[in-house]
Amino acid sequence: MKNNYDIVIVGAGILGLSVAREILSTKPKLKICILEKETGLGYHSSGRNSGILHSGIYYPEKSLKAKFCADGAKMLADFCDEFKLPIERIGKVILPTQIEDDPTLEILMERGRLNGVNAKILDSNELSKVEPLARSITNRAVHVPSCAVVDPKTILETLAKLLTDQGASLIYNAEFVSADTKNGSIKLRDGRMFLFGHFINAAGLYADQIAHAFDVGHNYVIMPFKGLYYDVVSDLKNQIRGLIYPAPDLRLPFLGVHFTKSVEGKVYLGPNALPAMGRENYHGYESIKIFESIALFNRILKQYLRNEQGFRRLVHDELKRLRKPYFVKAAQALVPNISGKDILRGKKVGIRAQLFDIKTQKLVMDFLVETGPKSTHILNAVSPGFTCGPSFAAHIVKELPFS
Repeated sequence: MKNNYDIVIVGAGILGLSVAREILSTKPKLKICILEKETGLGYHSSGRNSGILHSGIYYPEKSLKAKFCADGAKMLADFCDEFKLPIERIGKVILPTQIEDDPTLEILMERGRLNGVNAKILDSNELSKVEPLARSITNRAVHVPSCAVVDPKTILETLAKLLTDQGASLIYNAEFVSADTKNGSIKLRDGRMFLFGHFINAAGLYADQIAHAFDVGHNYVIMPFKGLYYDVVSDLKNQIRGLIYPAPDLRLPFLGVHFTKSVEGKVYLGPNALPAMGRENYHGYESIKIFESIALFNRILKQYLRNEQGFRRLVHDELKRLRKPYFVKAAQALVPNISGKDILRGKKVGIRAQLFDIKTQKLVMDFLVETGPKSTHILNAVSPGFTCGPSFAAHIVKELPFS
């Protein structure tokens, strides 16, 4: 059979490409194939994320997110410098938006210290010098000067070219349908078969379904969350210097509505984090599958009734933010003089491939990788998954049976 490879990877996002590159860096003679169901790169999570290289300040010390974030950010920044890709080192401020959020700043500072993040508590005068439009309700803020923004799609495209130049096969329009673990093969939607020595599942929004086809990860399902953005269109965008974030609810894996400045100088406001009715339901009724939507609705309803991890408050807040005045209100908690006239609903929409643990009935907070017959499955690689891409990939490859 022609389609016979040492390694078959499904998913040409940041992790799929980074894993392939890591393998070839030590075993350049291995025959590697990366399968992507779309017609190009960056159609989903890796191409729709904020482009922020996160610092690692949010994550508990012993978590995988903490372990890989700082190194991943440095590796991607170095990659951008090496290949002359756009990167802007603009820094971040994190502000309490309620009095009771202030202790969170101390938690973040301690996590930052343990994770090797350069951060500082600012008073109101210092904050005004760093980010003139930002205001803190407690007159305190955390400043992380190392945060940068990049263009995710140019990174994906550069990685893909490097891999194909090294002899890896990158095949588009290649949608996974089924697996035969005994024969070490997979079948695509169009009937093509691929044999593999080892299979790596980096499929993001569909990682759970592919894992289940390998009889792996049955305790987990993807619960997608949609993130909508507004564009700051007034002159206000020229006065925002970097990233402005609220202090997060640490029970949940979301960071709240925030200001993001892109490498092109655009300023986005968002995203929200509303449970989605489909894995690719970016607009209207697009990609709605009735049985999938029913299953997602039932899971969301059960979580709402159980109210684990403050889920009920999350749903209430996010439903409100579907209306522009409430989105503006969230923005005004960070930049008081912004108004509805300053923002317009943007085209940017993302869907977060958030993993849900059926057994514990909780959202999975950390990265999660499980293994099966001749296979490795990256089940949870949500934010800061893009930032962590190269360092997370090194960890995954280190655990492969041939490493």
